[in-house]
Amino acid sequence: MALMLTQIEGMPVKGMRVSIAGRDLLIMEVGKNSTDGEPVSSRSCLTGKTVPPYGSVFVDWLPPYPEGASLHRKWIEEQPAR
Repeated sequence: MALMLTQIEGMPVKGMRVSIAGRDLLIMEVGKNSTDGEPVSSRSCLTGKTVPPYGSVFVDWLPPYPEGASLHRKWIEEQPAR
């Protein structure tokens, strides 16, 4: 499942354990933003103005999948390594 992240603090990396909506997940891949090719960006490509850090990740969320709206405005937190 791909997740778009906003308000990022830190840097998501492949293999990082995270928790969202009561589920512990593994980041399988980290996206690269079209604005600058980086996994986390903070510049709007159209205006050039700074925006809150954003990016995307692909996680190992297995079915059943939640409704997309149920994850809107949910915090994702890094979990300690096991």
